[in-house]
Amino acid sequence: MKRIITLLMSLLIVLTMSFSNINVRAAENEYTILYQKFNRETLAKGLEYENRKMITTVGGLNVHILKVDTTNPDLTFKVLDSTTSVGKRESLTDLLKNSGALAAVNADFFDMGSTYGSSVGAFTRNNSVVNVGNGFNVANKQFYSFGVNANALGTNTDMFIKALTSYVSFKNNGVVNMTIAAHNKMTGFDFPIIMDADYIKNTIEIDTRLKTVVKIVVNDGFITYISKPGENITLPNKENGFAVLLTEKAYLKVKDKYAVGQTASMSVSTSFDLSRLETLVGGGGLILENGSIAIGKGEVIGGRQPRTAIAYNQDKTKAFLVVVDGRGESVGVTHEEFAVVLREIGAYTAMYFDGGGSSTMAIEPFYANAPKVYNDISGTQQRTIANALAVVNNAIVGAPTSAKIYISDTKIFNGFPVNVSAGLCDVNQNKVKTSSAPYWSVSGVRGEVKDGKLYVYEKGIGKLNVTLNGITTSVDIIGVGDPIGLLVNDGFNTSVGNKTKLNISLISAEGYTKDIIASAKLTCSDTTLGSISDGYFTAKKEGTLVITVTYKDFKSYIMIGIGNMITKVEPFEATSIFEYTLEKTAGVLYLGDKTITTDVKYEGNSSLKLDYSFSNIASINDKVSFKFNRFKAASRISYISIWAKADNLNNELFLKITDALGQQFSISMGKLSGSEWKFFKADIPATAMYPLMIEEMYVAGNGNNNGALSTLYFDHLCMVGPKGVLNANSINQVDSKMTNLATAPKGLIDIALFGNLVEGGVEQQKDLVSKMNQADIKIYGNKTNFIDSTDLNTYVWSDTSKYYQRNDVVLLTLSLKTGALYKGNTMQLVMLELLPALTGKNVIVYCDKNPLETESAIEKEILEYLFSKLADAKNAFIVYKSESTTSIKMINGIRYVGIDSYMAGEVANQNKALFIRLYENDFAYEIR
Repeated sequence: MKRIITLLMSLLIVLTMSFSNINVRAAENEYTILYQKFNRETLAKGLEYENRKMITTVGGLNVHILKVDTTNPDLTFKVLDSTTSVGKRESLTDLLKNSGALAAVNADFFDMGSTYGSSVGAFTRNNSVVNVGNGFNVANKQFYSFGVNANALGTNTDMFIKALTSYVSFKNNGVVNMTIAAHNKMTGFDFPIIMDADYIKNTIEIDTRLKTVVKIVVNDGFITYISKPGENITLPNKENGFAVLLTEKAYLKVKDKYAVGQTASMSVSTSFDLSRLETLVGGGGLILENGSIAIGKGEVIGGRQPRTAIAYNQDKTKAFLVVVDGRGESVGVTHEEFAVVLREIGAYTAMYFDGGGSSTMAIEPFYANAPKVYNDISGTQQRTIANALAVVNNAIVGAPTSAKIYISDTKIFNGFPVNVSAGLCDVNQNKVKTSSAPYWSVSGVRGEVKDGKLYVYEKGIGKLNVTLNGITTSVDIIGVGDPIGLLVNDGFNTSVGNKTKLNISLISAEGYTKDIIASAKLTCSDTTLGSISDGYFTAKKEGTLVITVTYKDFKSYIMIGIGNMITKVEPFEATSIFEYTLEKTAGVLYLGDKTITTDVKYEGNSSLKLDYSFSNIASINDKVSFKFNRFKAASRISYISIWAKADNLNNELFLKITDALGQQFSISMGKLSGSEWKFFKADIPATAMYPLMIEEMYVAGNGNNNGALSTLYFDHLCMVGPKGVLNANSINQVDSKMTNLATAPKGLIDIALFGNLVEGGVEQQKDLVSKMNQADIKIYGNKTNFIDSTDLNTYVWSDTSKYYQRNDVVLLTLSLKTGALYKGNTMQLVMLELLPALTGKNVIVYCDKNPLETESAIEKEILEYLFSKLADAKNAFIVYKSESTTSIKMINGIRYVGIDSYMAGEVANQNKALFIRLYENDFAYEIR
């Protein structure tokens, strides 16, 4: 029988087993990818979208990749710029719309100061380079370009990333009298630009916006016309001529050198041949060069940012268009970190496109007739951009070979339908139009499809089937039963100006949810304090309010506190809110009784009067204290304050607290000097774990009192913290597995779990430990002298993360001590991935706090995914130490149990433990 498999053994298992979505790699600057979750969607034959949710040593990353098979001649790259107005900046979805392309990312850098303006580098339109700059990249190669040369096979394998250097010159009468800024670039024309009909047919758009542009027109080698400012002209074809465009102010400086009839010519020279190009688009500096991180190779923006890149593998058979989200749930990447991510997906050579707020990926998915943004942009809306790099599927639409189903949700509540549709694809994944109606059926559970909506009428696992043009396919579905209520945000605190996302879902008894925020009615109790728009609450000013959430017959509430709130804990009036006792140490000569007096007060009718005296040798270790009985802060506070009226003996006032881990803090509140009422406060350390027990407030000696009598008055004891909120959102989930184990049949093994006990021991804990000892296996949150450390059936949580196995039970301890799993033991996510494949039908994951409260939103998403996989394979409990009372919540079929921790001064029978009884193929549990 196995007793313990230690972390070393779990590491051995990791090394001897293969998992497709685990790729752990150490990298430069100690940057490491710890875990990856994949989601893939085929867009066309040879074109795939892949989303990677990564956990790294710096946080969560959301990475979006378009993978292009460059050997497929049906796939081509296309540079998109505005077709509605030349040089106009547009959103990526607007550029992609009606372009014939399936997917695109933002491309080159541009001037954000104008709605109109060209990209920094050159780009192609219809396989021809339309613009270049004069003297571009000459001083140093700051900007690189991605290009594809035409080849006989019609593939994209002749790719390159190079720094393009270009020169543009103009001569009249054989002399250079004017320095040209660029060829075919849309600017403000303060500097002369050469344009031809390849870029724009006429100057109507320019003259509508700018009224002062002069055009020097050249045809067949001669100046044939010089326009008036703002006069519309038709531009010559590239083969026959061109025009020089400049503002009237710039033209007046050189007008004496130009006249109709003069000879005129222009030339463009570049550092590499542009004639073979099918695709060219500009960008920034290099990220990867021959598989290594590029250092000092072109323009690179510093810091951790959202970023966009174009890359390809070593043999150029694959190209990658990549966007990494940042400035939100995804932390973004530095230059070096982006190189690691790109190498991880197979890139060998890579360069930057524009990043930050411009980083965008858009795709027109199979089920839609318009492009959609697939990444999480860093702003509130898409940024307008100069151009984009897109992928086009040129394959001729053939006969249908497969069918696809689109379903808006695979978890369906009774009476709450979801949208479904179906379509046909050919061998190249082209969408094939058909006039035939799909034939739908549901198997495994009772259900039907009516008017494009799927209805399911019972709990269970089933399939949605469709036949279209004789082709059949299906998807898995889950009937989750009737909703039992609304699951909404817990009450929360925020600050003025902050914007908070609201989460509104239906919930089933097993914790399956359905987002309904778009259709729920949200009513704000005080619109002067905050407002609701597009599913977000925005705080306007300090106060507390209630959002009422209504959906059909269900109603729930979200309490919101805005700003800090002062909670009066003890006013020291005739009727005390809590009991307190006076104590003294050896250095105290005299201590009077606690007295409520009406003679002196800060507020109300009375205050606490304290008389005492210290000996002349009393030190700071000697104290006069009033100890509180069960003064507890269950949730986070900023500070505890009190008003005091003192004498001039200059003693120091302290507050002593004990946190949930047994850590004690003595916090100075300041010197008791002067004879007026003064405000004193103790800031709560950020490292303190809640709940907190407020032990005592005491006055410490300073060795200079010489027995002098002191009189001290206290009043208005307060806690100050986020404005109070009410968690009115608890759902009474009925769990058939919860029962009274005293009346339940005996099983194979009983397991008991509890949170922290008090270090050093308190007599009241004996009863609790005795109750726990009735189980076969005991699991505690920490070690104490009441736990028999020699008992082989007793396990203690460890912040180093450990794995144990006993009989048919697997126990994994996790630690969020640092705020997130990825910040602690880097193997924790890997061990979670292993659990479904290990022997043992029953799994208990034990954590120091609710793992879904990790500070990383992406880690939370990955944990929910891993836990759901675990629930599919095992009887699983996610157990964590609670800050207050024991609670149970079902989420997507898995039980999350917060178990109590013992606090000094509590009565043992107030604490509840979790007891689990395991049978051969089943289990039951209770809280007692």
